[in-house]
Amino acid sequence: MMKRSVSYCVSLALMGCALAWPTAEASKVDSALIPLYTTQQQVTTSEYYHLHAASALMSDKRFEAAAHHLKQAREQSPTNILVLFNLGFCHLEMAKQETNPERRTQLVRQAEEAFMRVRSINPTLVFTYFKLGKAALMEKRFDDAERYYLQGLKADPTNAGLLFNLAGIYDQRQDFPKAIEYYQAAITADPEFVFAYNNLGLVMEQQGRLSEAEAAYKKAIKGDPDYHFAILNLGNLYAEQDRLQEAIKLYNKVLMGDPHNSWAHLYLGNIYLRQGRYEQAAMSYQDSVASNPDYPLAYYLLAKTLEKLHRVDEALNASLTYIRLMPTGAHASEMNTMISTLRMKKAASLQLLPGGSLMSPPVRGAEK
Repeated sequence: MMKRSVSYCVSLALMGCALAWPTAEASKVDSALIPLYTTQQQVTTSEYYHLHAASALMSDKRFEAAAHHLKQAREQSPTNILVLFNLGFCHLEMAKQETNPERRTQLVRQAEEAFMRVRSINPTLVFTYFKLGKAALMEKRFDDAERYYLQGLKADPTNAGLLFNLAGIYDQRQDFPKAIEYYQAAITADPEFVFAYNNLGLVMEQQGRLSEAEAAYKKAIKGDPDYHFAILNLGNLYAEQDRLQEAIKLYNKVLMGDPHNSWAHLYLGNIYLRQGRYEQAAMSYQDSVASNPDYPLAYYLLAKTLEKLHRVDEALNASLTYIRLMPTGAHASEMNTMISTLRMKKAASLQLLPGGSLMSPPVRGAEK
């Protein structure tokens, strides 16, 4: 089964953005977010200066430097929502890039603290609940994320993004009835929400409700004809129903728009393998690993196919790559056995002597 096409902690692109510093078009900006100054105030000593500097740094993705300015702005204006929200945003972005687990946790908690402060000042800002949920999910605190999304829905009961993210949590927990309920609620709130149709289709398929899954995938594709994940998922559904030609048509449709789509190549290879079309299967798997060289399963399938074609060296390389990528994976034992078998076949084909050197053909002297 394919992975979910959308991360559960992110839905609408707008919810992933920082709050922008107001532009000259002041009429489009909530006046409550614009700090007011007297003519005697020095701009460089106000939070305005630090906000402006932070905005430029955030545009360049220099989040640590931006956070430094935002902390100074917070000292001067502790209840400025724009300062607090963007500070939380910077801490989250820094956490995404942090490799030290302890430091990452510290940054996530700092972000969460800033967003909770925003919530305490104005509990109706829905953006805040998306970010609180994101912070919780970064630490796999699903209960906290659920709580934040439910709080957001109290402020905006028909927010499709919050409904979708909440459905994703239930989906992750395999609470499929609730996942279906909330995906459907997201679709009701936004009938063009193609991500929700796709994920609803996946849950329906897991529940064995195949006709409903097919309908959901088709609605996702109707909403976005280039939505490759939904097209691939529908192809997989057809493949599982032995509607192989329909599946092949869908996989090729994806490859027409995205020739390097590793999933489409992989799924095509699976069908060719089922049909005994080993040469075509091998080519599809090779295209898959070329597009995504770090996916172990593709090497496993490629090794199995190449073995059937008696292409010993290539099968050996593919199986060794699988072991390198996933030494204790689900197919590691089988691959190790295959490696031993292939090495024996290679040795036999090279006519190895007991000492390990290659046997050269005999050289006879010319007859006199």
